[in-house]
Amino acid sequence: MPNRAYPLDRVQQLVSDYNGLCTWDFSQGYPLHFIQGPVGNGICMGLSCHWVQYHALDDSLVNHLGAVWNPNTRIYKPFNHHELQRISAWQRSLTRFPDWVMGYQAWLRNNGLGIHSNNRIPMNSNALKAELDRIKGGYALIILSGQNTRDSHAIAAYIGQDGEDVCFFDPNYGEFWFQDRDDFFFFLHLFSNFVYNRNHRHNTGFNRYEVVRIYRQ
Repeated sequence: MPNRAYPLDRVQQLVSDYNGLCTWDFSQGYPLHFIQGPVGNGICMGLSCHWVQYHALDDSLVNHLGAVWNPNTRIYKPFNHHELQRISAWQRSLTRFPDWVMGYQAWLRNNGLGIHSNNRIPMNSNALKAELDRIKGGYALIILSGQNTRDSHAIAAYIGQDGEDVCFFDPNYGEFWFQDRDDFFFFLHLFSNFVYNRNHRHNTGFNRYEVVRIYRQ
């Protein structure tokens, strides 16, 4: 789902309200126009899985995709179209598996990551907090979907231990850092409802989360 259905400035205000910071302004929608070949409804699953993989290696997806200004070195890192094409091809390769879930989970395991659970919950704050609160120093791959739509959208987060910070990635909005995990839990509930819930004016139809808990092995 490669678009910003909600204005970036409002998302950034919501992030600020919950003591967060934008660390990388990125949207899959713009560079997808330059990719040769079909990309379907976007490559959010590919981007989110690779974000988790790089973060688990103490690296960052931004180091590979670029399109960022480093204020410390005053150097602009250009956008790497080849890396985005590679990730796009990776997502298309999931169609070769009998089940695309089998495909991405096998890839995560082959890259040294373990999957502890895969739970589907309604889009409400209590269910989301209860599920994410189980993660202590691990990752959440979150797939938003709905009963009345074939579309879905994948986002990801690293969630620290109790009292620690969170790093969050949405392929349509970029990367954000939150000082406290509880602040992030409240933010994510509001963010996903404002941007992707079925009651939004763009009627995307998403009303549930599928939370995949991922850990370094």
